Amino acid sequence: TAAPAVSNVQPTGSVSSDSFLISATYSDPAPTTGINTGAVNLTLDGGALSGCSVTQTGVSCPVSGLGLGAHTIGGSVADNAGHSSAINGSFTLFDSTGPVVSKVLPAGFHASTFATISADYSDPAPSSGINTGSVFMTLDGVELTCAVTASNVSCPISGLTKGWHNIYGSVADNAGHATPISGRFPPRPTPLACK
Repeated sequence: TAAPAVSNVQPTGSVSSDSFLISATYSDPAPTTGINTGAVNLTLDGGALSGCSVTQTGVSCPVSGLGLGAHTIGGSVADNAGHSSAINGSFTLFDSTGPVVSKVLPAGFHASTFATISADYSDPAPSSGINTGSVFMTLDGVELTCAVTASNVSCPISGLTKGWHNIYGSVADNAGHATPISGRFPPRPTPLACK
């Protein structure tokens, strides 16, 4: 007369990765008829999950690419006598990491008085997206006028003098996580005097 007992519905609370397993464990109390594995199902936000592994003691389903925010786990499990129990749970997906900065240029000897100071960046999953209004760049402490996109900042300059030049800046995502941008490039080489 007893339905399966459901426990350990995962994940719970706050989750900072968008690739994980949604799972639940269950058991059939005595006198047992056994779990009807064909009647086990899991849902996420009301939609059926696929690729699940189902056994007599538990079910797990891989998920990835979820949006940030609250998510609801549902589903059910039944025994071979037709007694069914609901599977219920919830969790919140949040952005815990700042943008990743790459390819800060120039990086080597620069022979011209003109240059484009630039950097590429991306927001790792789970992503809240780049806050383009947060992006700024400086050269030797002077803020630059730049073109900013969701993946790159580019700042044309002129009048470069001889000497080492220091690049600094910052980029943040829409969750408020900021990542510094830094680089350095050497002076313009002095032309060789020919005799």
